[in-house]
Amino acid sequence: MKKKIIVGLIIALHFFVIGYYTNLQRENKVLTNYSTGFKGVVEEKFNPREKLPHTFLKIRIKSDEFINIFPTNIIGRYAEVGDSIIKFENSNKCIVKKSNEVMEHFSFEGEYIEFLNE
Repeated sequence: MKKKIIVGLIIALHFFVIGYYTNLQRENKVLTNYSTGFKGVVEEKFNPREKLPHTFLKIRIKSDEFINIFPTNIIGRYAEVGDSIIKFENSNKCIVKKSNEVMEHFSFEGEYIEFLNE
């Protein structure tokens, strides 16, 4: 009986540590996405899952630097290849500027930003 309690406590501690670490990583990603600012042009709309709608945007931020973002469906549907996107540093706000100079403001909450080395 004592061994079962010890094994149960070890398993519970294991799940607690994994949950804490996962939550800490998620919080760090949210803070990084909040503090990160960028300005670039949409180069490609894609989805790693080929049969789903295009929800990721590949953005050129410099001549040889790209980022992938996973925006909300609203931004993903609105932004097209060639549009400019400005995400403000330390803010959840961004602007999508169309080629015809029309600008729309969006909230960038909980988004995914991945810097690519190409």
